[in-house]
Amino acid sequence: MITQIQYQSASITTQLNYAKKTLNIWVRRIETRQQLKYLSASQLKDVGINTQQQNAESNLLFWK
Repeated sequence: MITQIQYQSASITTQLNYAKKTLNIWVRRIETRQQLKYLSASQLKDVGINTQQQNAESNLLFWK
């Protein structure tokens, strides 16, 4: 992660690349959290989480 000062002094290309990476992370979070909502109890057990954890994670905002 780059600091605010590094970001301000970076070239526009670097800033756009950073923004693209951030957006890709956010999209990935949205997709995986959406998928997590539909896992069965046995699938949750396989990945090592319970239904409370499932609900907590799947309801997180995408930037967190």
